Amino acid sequence: MVPKHVPRRIATLSVHTSPLDQPGTGDAGGLNVYVVEVAKLLADRGTEVEIFTRAVCRDTPPLAELAPGVLVRSVVAGPFEELDKTDLPGQVCQFTLEVLRAEAEAEPGRYDLVHAHYWLSGKVGAAAKERWGVPLVQSMHTLGKVKNAALAIGDSAEPDDRIRGEHEVVAAADRLIANTAEEARQLTELYGADPAKVRTVFPGADLGVFQPGSPSARRKARHKLGLPQDAVVLVFAGRVQPLKGPDIVLEAAARLIEDLARGNERRIGLGCANGRYFTFNAGLGLDAEVVRAVDGRRAHGRALTPALFARTALRQYYQVTDRRQAAIHITEPADLCPDAVFLCIVSNSAPWTYLGRRPVHTSPHASFDTGLDLLGFRSLSTVTTLRTLRQMLADGTGPLRGRGLVSGHDLKVLELTADRPVAFQLDGEYVGEIEHVTFQSAPAVLRVIGLCTRDPGNALKRNCPGYCQ
Repeated sequence: MVPKHVPRRIATLSVHTSPLDQPGTGDAGGLNVYVVEVAKLLADRGTEVEIFTRAVCRDTPPLAELAPGVLVRSVVAGPFEELDKTDLPGQVCQFTLEVLRAEAEAEPGRYDLVHAHYWLSGKVGAAAKERWGVPLVQSMHTLGKVKNAALAIGDSAEPDDRIRGEHEVVAAADRLIANTAEEARQLTELYGADPAKVRTVFPGADLGVFQPGSPSARRKARHKLGLPQDAVVLVFAGRVQPLKGPDIVLEAAARLIEDLARGNERRIGLGCANGRYFTFNAGLGLDAEVVRAVDGRRAHGRALTPALFARTALRQYYQVTDRRQAAIHITEPADLCPDAVFLCIVSNSAPWTYLGRRPVHTSPHASFDTGLDLLGFRSLSTVTTLRTLRQMLADGTGPLRGRGLVSGHDLKVLELTADRPVAFQLDGEYVGEIEHVTFQSAPAVLRVIGLCTRDPGNALKRNCPGYCQ
């Protein structure tokens, strides 16, 4: 039995490309993969999905099962042939009529929700929403104003009709799905979207497809492709067009080969938390709470700025976090701190972060060449916090000191437990709430090529050009 708040059946709209097409052919690309994989996952969770798309061949069956619980309806709208995107707007009215006709011929209330992909589908979705009285969820995938602001040489600007259509779709949607926080910002700032209607859902990757495979499988693949067994191979997964940036891959490959020839590489250590690797730092407590709160604001279209972090941190510190009852215990090393602590920051490199261009240190001696460092707060009183912040913004020549602090350097293993679920982050990504975590140092496990090898931590954090393997 599917819960009442979960849609029983969704009408998914994909006007300009069919989920039955092979990605990489015609206009079939990442959007096709997105539509198909989301539909399959929804079906696995008990929600049926019917995908409406335009028929481009007379032999295409009007109804086809893509997967259990996923049907593809190919409707006739325009000629049976692939059309350029500039010609597709002329087929939207007919496509809309066919979608509405399919629903009218079925039992009442067939669809609980409409999910439209790309602005053309959004035009159809807006009409279906009004006729059926159901919510419209819109995924734009690309935005005309953004494309026009970053046109590659030889590309044509998106027409005004598209820009107007996108504004109409954004206004009509009950929920807007952005793939990134930047897209959420673009929707609110460029198209006037209501931030309360915007949600950021980061796309994933199918690890069954994008994974290195066994050594024997790699040898066979290289032999089949005529590639040397010791060659450095980069993969560009996408349609070959200027906007996708294949030239960047070629430039990166050239630099990679040059750096390898010069021996400009080294191995660095990583941290590991409950089996998951991290490069820079992890946090348990207040800093993870701030990350969680900032992510929530970004999901609603707020731009990521130092001011946003500062405001969120102050609000979290004074109004939300528990500064009276410490909940975190350092159980390994057992003799490091007998008292409970409020906040733990585990560092694999220094500095911890930057405030503008100014480094912020929690464990100044942390390094990719040593074990893990720890800074724990026995107290979150205003006096202790302000004194610690002053040291964090100093020159970073020595460890932070104070009666309200506990620190550890070059730790091979660190184990933390909590009396209640506590917020947890890894490398600035909010992971969730946990009550136990075991950290381990993993020396020299990552091969880094092309970074500033004297100070790879700063180079990585400052986005210095480089390549990791």
